[in-house]
Amino acid sequence: MSDALFRYPVFLKEDDWKSAVTGFEKRVRRFRSAARLDQVGRVSSAIVAAEADSFPDGDEFKYVLYLSDDDYGFLSEAVANERNGVPRDVVERIAHELRMAAGDATEL
Repeated sequence: MSDALFRYPVFLKEDDWKSAVTGFEKRVRRFRSAARLDQVGRVSSAIVAAEADSFPDGDEFKYVLYLSDDDYGFLSEAVANERNGVPRDVVERIAHELRMAAGDATEL
């Protein structure tokens, strides 16, 4: 795992952000290994910080996540693969925005 941190600017509507966070939380409930739980903790902390510092940007909000490449990939994969009750188009829109943020990431 790389120790380098990156800044990921994510632009989502508030409801889409909530769907992404809920999807992540549902996906990671079943993890039990210490390494995976550490990763869940890091991502969860980044989510809380991004929510606290979010601000409106047009009809969306800007959420900035500070994560390693591995942790961001873990978050993106978990959100994209957890469709439990979330319409497919919403999941696809969120996944697209997460990919865009990865392309705009800057190393700290």
